[in-house]
Amino acid sequence: VRAVASTHLGEPSGSAPKGVEVDGTVLRSPYIFRVIGESRTLAAALDIPGGVIDNLRQRDAQGVVTQRSTLTIATLRRTARPQYASPAPEATAGNGGG
Repeated sequence: VRAVASTHLGEPSGSAPKGVEVDGTVLRSPYIFRVIGESRTLAAALDIPGGVIDNLRQRDAQGVVTQRSTLTIATLRRTARPQYASPAPEATAGNGGG
């Protein structure tokens, strides 16, 4: 499942198997996240006291951060049309836009 800013995560409902529901798709462990960003900063942020890795340890679970120098994104996900927001009008010469 490709996550974007509007992705919803939650618990599966009804008789769905244990796991996490991501935009209507139930995923079961092990979970693998491939993220974009500065790898050392992300790894440090996940391992702070009270952070993701610390919380996993407290729940008798395990988290491993593997840093890589490259990441290939092989799939795309179309974004939904915003329900409440709309793009700002195009700036035109002479009206202070630019």
